[in-house]
Amino acid sequence: MNDRTKKLFNNTAIFGIVNFGTKFLSFIMVIFYTYIFTTEEYGIVDLIVTSLTLIVPLISLYLHESVMRFVMDKDYDNKVVFSTAINETNIIFFPILILAIIIINVLKLQTWYYIFILVVFFQCYYNIIGQFVRGSNKIKEFAIGGIINAIILLISNVLFLFVFHWSIAGYLLSMLLSYIIACLYYIKVINIKNNYSIKIINKDYLKDMMKYCIPLIPNGIMWWVVNMSDRYMLLWLIGKAANGLYATANKIPSIISLITNIFFQAWQLTVIEENKSDDNESYFSKVFNYFFIISFLINSLVLIVSKPIVFIFLSKEFVDTWKYVPFLLISVIFSGFSGFLGTYYAMVKKTKGAMISTIIAGISNIIINLLLIPRIGINGAAISTMISMLILWIVRVIDTRKFVKMKYDVKKIIITLIISTLQIALYYFNIKYAYIGQVICIILIILIYWKEIKDILNFMKKKIGEKRKNEKQPKKI
Repeated sequence: MNDRTKKLFNNTAIFGIVNFGTKFLSFIMVIFYTYIFTTEEYGIVDLIVTSLTLIVPLISLYLHESVMRFVMDKDYDNKVVFSTAINETNIIFFPILILAIIIINVLKLQTWYYIFILVVFFQCYYNIIGQFVRGSNKIKEFAIGGIINAIILLISNVLFLFVFHWSIAGYLLSMLLSYIIACLYYIKVINIKNNYSIKIINKDYLKDMMKYCIPLIPNGIMWWVVNMSDRYMLLWLIGKAANGLYATANKIPSIISLITNIFFQAWQLTVIEENKSDDNESYFSKVFNYFFIISFLINSLVLIVSKPIVFIFLSKEFVDTWKYVPFLLISVIFSGFSGFLGTYYAMVKKTKGAMISTIIAGISNIIINLLLIPRIGINGAAISTMISMLILWIVRVIDTRKFVKMKYDVKKIIITLIISTLQIALYYFNIKYAYIGQVICIILIILIYWKEIKDILNFMKKKIGEKRKNEKQPKKI
């Protein structure tokens, strides 16, 4: 077990513990939301969150992405990088803030629009400061900030939604409070006096950082189109209730998305650190192979339990969400594979390829949505997302070969996709032995990758053994 694999495992474990805890709390809250909000109200809440994922990075010009990458580069001074990013964000944001307040007053919009603007403001800073912490190799502190954010969100949700019944305004207030408190924690962690100056905006640094993050703006817009435009098209073509059902159905695949995001938080750091290593291509290929296996195994396990979860935990109004889960699960898998390859663009600081590949996927998603949603309804959006994510993965497989020549076991990949398709078919069939058939599909995947699974299990066993050995050693006083 070499040092880089140990570090990758340790970082993944840290991110895993935190993310599983925070997402578990989030999943519990979704169950309560289905009882508090109607499908229409939850559809509006989901659109607010969806809009934030687009607006926040655009206002900050994706500077949070460049902060982490440049902080990890020894040729750049951390204080100058961080100060330049924060001060440039201030210059961009405050005129927008004033304009937004004027528009809200003129149009006499609801009060929660003011809270929405403040959420945008503090989420920008949360992203930038958090990525500085992460790029500075303060992994545990970065993770703790995420925990603080989730706990405050949970407590304030209970207070504002369950006790005070403030509806959408209460939901936004919860988000605002969680970002403010998490930001205060990060500020303490980085020792703000030593790492920030209001007087510093280095033009050369800003030019380099903008060169890195500007292609991420259209890339981010297209990612948003691929991931989120389904909601708006469902709202336009079918209605708010359909969007509420689709948003709820997305929460089950978010389990897999959680796992991939946990891994990527650690993997991105490893990829950047291993950029110039002699055997990076073979190492990256090996890691992707393991990532592929784990992704499809988890996909199969989640699929087999998703229908019972829906019927047991969700209210009757949301019970139809089981129909939309399978294709959303596969779309998250393909998204994970494209995200894995996307880290190579950050590694070589050439983000233009990420932009182009995502634009192709985004355009594909819009076209397929327009074709399928009017014909087959909500599942048209799910299938559209799945196909566009597959296209994104294929494009990046081809494009990233100029950086890293990955080796893929095409035969096993095709067989796995066929087995997964069979399991999805069994999921929809209301027959006596459908669940047994799904279990057989899982067993087949395990048999195909048994050698690799044994390697993973042996690695885990060795890691646990090392931990126990260290625990038995007497501590120095």
